Amino acid sequence: MEAKRACGLPLIGELFPIAPNELTAEELFRQVHTGCRVLAELGADVIKTYFTGERFAETVEATPAPIMVLGAEKLPHAIDALELAQRAIKAGARGLVFGRNVIQSDDPAAMISALRMVVKEDAAPNEAAGEVGLI
Repeated sequence: MEAKRACGLPLIGELFPIAPNELTAEELFRQVHTGCRVLAELGADVIKTYFTGERFAETVEATPAPIMVLGAEKLPHAIDALELAQRAIKAGARGLVFGRNVIQSDDPAAMISALRMVVKEDAAPNEAAGEVGLI
């Protein structure tokens, strides 16, 4: 920890539950909730993890480090990713780490613009998608 602080480097903790698609919603929540707390206590400056749905705000509240939500698997439609982004931000996520949902979209530049609108301007997902031509 002291070495990272001396260099001025942030420590990003990444929490990836094993086989998350095989977990119940409660099991996923518990693993993410506990894991985020442990990562923060170990000195993570930022945490990257899964959005756990309805109870995600509890994890944000219990974790003293900012949490970024990952996009996970490629979602079927751009609007699905935009809705995930909106739900995560409204639940307290400090940002997003989306890869596949941007790079594999039909128009990555438009997807980035729509995500920015949802995250920074509180735009509705369908409004953002429509404005940039994703739907």
